[in-house]
Amino acid sequence: MQCYRLRFMFFSPDYSVKDGQFTVTFDPPQKVPFIQAVELPSAVQTILEEDPDGRKAIFTIQAINTNELLVSKDFTLKTVQQAYRAQVADKPVIASRLKTVAPDPAVIQSLSWSELEKRKKTLQKLAEQAKLKEQQKKPPVQPQAATKPATLPSKTVSEEEGKKPVPPTNINEKTQVE
Repeated sequence: MQCYRLRFMFFSPDYSVKDGQFTVTFDPPQKVPFIQAVELPSAVQTILEEDPDGRKAIFTIQAINTNELLVSKDFTLKTVQQAYRAQVADKPVIASRLKTVAPDPAVIQSLSWSELEKRKKTLQKLAEQAKLKEQQKKPPVQPQAATKPATLPSKTVSEEEGKKPVPPTNINEKTQVE
């Protein structure tokens, strides 16, 4: 299953905020078991941090795959509070740990996988166009006038005449310099 989104929903008749939801979207979709910390909305955090004193709430977590199929599981307030406080007895050993994320903005929550892909391509095109515009705004780099390379002073004829060329010799023979 390629999970691209987790949806968290809560219903609590005993709290000031009666219901709500938030999602976390993954790009790319997750294909293996993973653990990820999520920043909770204040309403959910309030419910989880308060002592229930007989209060009731139900949490539903949905995993949605790229084919828009979903797997849903309901949890009691007590179970979610234990997990929130890391008191779960059977802690799974999972190698894939993702960085902490914030819930999705409202614009992203309602988009399907195909709509997310279209949006991603559109944003990439817009970024490329902006980059191209930025490059066009910059004045073109004008080549600098070529400077004449520095030259060494030339030898005078008298210096060259003072030296006699040495004829090539066999490596095995001794060279004599006159």
